[in-house]
Amino acid sequence: MLMNLWGLAILCLLIGLLLSLMIFFRKKKKTTPFFISLIIFFVLLAIFLHGVAFYMHLT
Repeated sequence: MLMNLWGLAILCLLIGLLLSLMIFFRKKKKTTPFFISLIIFFVLLAIFLHGVAFYMHLT
């Protein structure tokens, strides 16, 4: 599977976002808003990755 420059840039941005979220959530207390925001983040990530997989399947 070859990845073009656009896909590689988005992958790097996603990794940076995950690292920054990991640092941000490490400092916060593990409360109900933490788990709600984590679930929302994973749902949005699943939608995004599904779209990327569909796009790569078409090309």
